Formats: sequence, structure tokens, C-alpha cells
Amino acid sequence: MSEENVAQRAAAVVEKSQRALASRDVEGYVSCFTPDAFLSDPLAPSMVGQEAIRQGVQKLVGLFSKIELQELKLFPVGRTVAFLARVHAEAAPGVIVHEVSASCSNVQKR
Repeated sequence: MSEENVAQRAAAVVEKSQRALASRDVEGYVSCFTPDAFLSDPLAPSMVGQEAIRQGVQKLVGLFSKIELQELKLFPVGRTVAFLARVHAEAAPGVIVHEVSASCSNVQKR
């Protein structure tokens, strides 16, 4: 597989994961990870494995009454995808909890 194809595939996985998270599709989000995946986020405990990721994401989406992905920019280079996600999340109607985040994802070959 060419480097360009790898970058496109990695970007597609990251985009799918962010759109699934914003739409509260926990299973869609979890499907983006391998069974032994390691997920690290500075705002949450690290998670290892799909079941831990599933439980963590279920808790996360349960905290918000509204999650809206307003912008997603992907910057793939090989298997690494830096991305900027502008997310609007509310804990209760009108109570904004989170507005902007940026992240980087390293996608490994399955």
C-alpha cells in the first residue's frame, strides 16, 4: 500500500471516529480501534482495549445533552493524523462545557 493510500486510510478512520463520537454512536467509535488499542487523552484516564474504550465513551457522551461537531480538519502524514476538531458540547441546554479541542492520532495497520 502506498504512503498516500495509508495516509488517506488513516484520515478516514480518524474522521469516522470523530463523527461517531459527535453523533453519540459509541459502537461506531469503538469500531475504529483494534481490540488491544491504547487511547490516551489529557482530559481522561488512559484506556486499553475496546471494552475500556466503550465504557469510557459511554460515560463521556452521557455527560452531555448536546454534542455537535462544528468543524473537522485532518492533516494526515503516513499513519499519523493530526486533526483539529471544533466541538460544541453542552451539559444542559445553554451550558457550554467544551468548545474547541485539537488532537493527534497514530493509526496502526490492522
